[in-house]
Amino acid sequence: SGKIYLILEGETKTASKIPLWQSLSLFVFSSAIIAHSYLFPELLTNIICLFLGYLIGSFPTAFLLVKRAKKLDIRESGSTNVGAMNAFEVTNSKTVGILVMLIDILKGTIAVVGIAQLFGWNSGIATGFAGIGAIIGHNYPVWLKFKGGRGLSTTAGVMLVLSWLFVVIWCAVFALG
Repeated sequence: SGKIYLILEGETKTASKIPLWQSLSLFVFSSAIIAHSYLFPELLTNIICLFLGYLIGSFPTAFLLVKRAKKLDIRESGSTNVGAMNAFEVTNSKTVGILVMLIDILKGTIAVVGIAQLFGWNSGIATGFAGIGAIIGHNYPVWLKFKGGRGLSTTAGVMLVLSWLFVVIWCAVFALG
C-alpha cells in the first residue's frame, strides 16, 4: 500500500502494525517528556501542582449547596456565577452564602497547604502554581462545562497562606470603597 509500518512482536507471537509516523511521534514525545523531567524537574513539579490545584479548586461548592438547598441550578439563576454572592442572592439565605464563601476560601487554602506539605514549604513556586490552579479551577471547573465563579473567595484562601497581609489590605480597601 506504499505505507511504512513498524511491526512489533509480542510474546503472543502476534504482530501489531503501527504506522511509522505514529511510532516516531510517540518516541519523540516520550523522549521530550523524559528529557524535560531530567533537565527541568521543577517544570514537571509545577505542572503537577497546577493540575492538583485545579482539581481542588474545581469542586463546585455553590452549585452543590444551592442544588441541595433550593433544587435550583445556580448557573441559570441570579447573575449565573457559581460563587458565594450568587448563592446568597439565589437562595436568600445568609447561611448558604457564608458556607459557600468559607468552603471556597478553604479550597484555595487546602490547595496551597496541601502542595506545601507534599513538596515542602520551601517550594514557593510550586505552591504558587497550586494556588493559581485552584483559582483557575474555581473560575473554569470542568464539571460545570468551564462556567464557574469569579474566584474572589478562592483567591483570598490562596493569599491567606501565601501573604495574609494582602488579604487584610484587600478587605480594608473593600470596606473603605
